[in-house]
Amino acid sequence: MDDEEGAKLEGKEDLFESNAFEEIGSEKKKKKKKKKKGKKKKGDGKDKKSNLANDRFMINNIYSIVKMLGFGAFGEIHLAYDMNLKVMRAIKFEPTSHKNPQLKHEYTVLEQLNKAENTIVNSIQELPIVGIPKVYYFDRHENKYNYLVMDLLGPSLSDLFVLKEKVFSLETVLLIGIQMISRIEFVHEKGFLHRDIKPENFVIGLGQKSNLIHIIDFGLSKRYKDKATGQHIPYRENRDLVGTVRYASINAHLGIEQSRRDDIEGIGYVLVYFYLGRLPWQGKQDKAKPQVNKIMEKKLITPPEILCKKMPVEFSYYFHYCRNLKFEDRPDYNMIKNLFLELLSSRIDLKQKLLFDWFDEENAYKEKKNQELNLSESGRIGDFKDEKKGKNDMKKIEENIKEEKEEDSNINNDKENGKLINSHEGEGIIEEMSKENEDKKDSEKEDNKLIDEKNSKSSGGSFKIVNKQD
Repeated sequence: MDDEEGAKLEGKEDLFESNAFEEIGSEKKKKKKKKKKGKKKKGDGKDKKSNLANDRFMINNIYSIVKMLGFGAFGEIHLAYDMNLKVMRAIKFEPTSHKNPQLKHEYTVLEQLNKAENTIVNSIQELPIVGIPKVYYFDRHENKYNYLVMDLLGPSLSDLFVLKEKVFSLETVLLIGIQMISRIEFVHEKGFLHRDIKPENFVIGLGQKSNLIHIIDFGLSKRYKDKATGQHIPYRENRDLVGTVRYASINAHLGIEQSRRDDIEGIGYVLVYFYLGRLPWQGKQDKAKPQVNKIMEKKLITPPEILCKKMPVEFSYYFHYCRNLKFEDRPDYNMIKNLFLELLSSRIDLKQKLLFDWFDEENAYKEKKNQELNLSESGRIGDFKDEKKGKNDMKKIEENIKEEKEEDSNINNDKENGKLINSHEGEGIIEEMSKENEDKKDSEKEDNKLIDEKNSKSSGGSFKIVNKQD
């Protein structure tokens, strides 16, 4: 499926934040922006200004910095031109004064994943398509910034979702799910957990790889098994929550050491978000409790049948499966992909060209016409259909970023204030909420009965529910 040819979407790259597609459009649009320049200085213009002393400078006498593409808690990411190879790269900068530096760790993880790719290349004598960005260089700039040079990729699934009015078809959700499982399978097989599954950390490629989803941002990644012995890390409790709260697994909320099952559960939440446009725990407004605890409570009282009520029953199977995996269990990646593939084949002919929702003929034409011009002259990648749409799309992305920042709680602040609950308190909450939900269960019996009837009719032969974790 990765080798399918199709139309390609052009979009400015923000590999690690949802800040893509800024400063794009026609010359006419640029002139209009200049007229409103005074107003923008008061607002978000400050947020988009680079912290680096000079936007245009040379790195290692090889990489010429063109412009900033995005920013976040980690630092900044810039578009750069490789003077030797005559290609565009992405460079991620992190202040050396950062309290929790992650860039060196990310480089180490990606370097090892890239070496695993090279092993595949030598064995089959061709370039593998595994959806892992390649890293080229890591160093320090003027003792102020660590920087990482890597592949330049396309927009994130989060950006594309916003541009599609937060609506993805079931076919696109299934195509995304199959690729996401393949990406995380590769990472797991090389001994690493990702630990920060979210739409922003999956991006599409450029050019011939525009239909290939890449997994990025390995700053929170961790080895789950010893490289030499292959021994799995031990089961532990009372661990800090690592990752993005919205998509974190229930076990991660309860303070249990993360393992492969947690990445799989996180992917499930992302797919539900893409299909329904919203997760039940978004926008919780209870000032008496920190955001992390409110989200955890909602996840605990929402069984898979209710979470996936408006979705095909296969998604409910998915959550039952990953939530019943034991700590050291290896997920059955092929079974999951076949589950999605069978559902996909029941809806469309797999022999036809499979395209994501964001592909269309006009995008394909624009890429062919503008790609070289945009890269070489302005450092921009792509253009919008028209000036008005480009402006509206930027507004949608900015609103989405604002919403996610407001919702995702500051875990460190909560921990400092003693607001985060530990795993033992989590068990108490489960018991307390189970009593409160007795009344809810009665009203949901009828719906669950219908779902159970569908379950009994579905193809159970290719699916197994394993014993629940003790």
